[in-house]
Amino acid sequence: MPMESNDIRLGFATPYSKKIYSAIKIANPALWQREDDVLISSPNHELIDAVYITDLRPEKDGISYIEAGGIGSKTVTIALKSPSLLRGYKFAIEVYAQSLHHGYGTNILPVQGAGYPRAGLSGYGSQYPGYPTAYSPVGVYPNSPIVGKK
Repeated sequence: MPMESNDIRLGFATPYSKKIYSAIKIANPALWQREDDVLISSPNHELIDAVYITDLRPEKDGISYIEAGGIGSKTVTIALKSPSLLRGYKFAIEVYAQSLHHGYGTNILPVQGAGYPRAGLSGYGSQYPGYPTAYSPVGVYPNSPIVGKK
């Protein structure tokens, strides 16, 4: 017998990710449909890279969705709803984030010993002297014809 599930698996937790939120949210049955929002903010300069929401009830008929934010942002708002009146919900929520400043993907090196940076964000900088970098459209190199001109 196939089972329908409303579980959410967004993004991918890399080895550089850290779990910033882990909780089991429970709403008991009531005379109305239970609805709650969960706001999760990442600390410091981290961006969310994975959101995992699992319906833990045997029927797996709870409703969950992302209302705002999510992958690539600093916050995520998750909506949790019971399927109907006189029903509750039980969800496990895990959110992972990754720092922008952990050193992975950057490449800051001096050029020919001059002390000028040639780097990029996430590796999008030039590796070769005389070519543009993420910091400058013309390159900041001692041999550049534009350096020193006004």
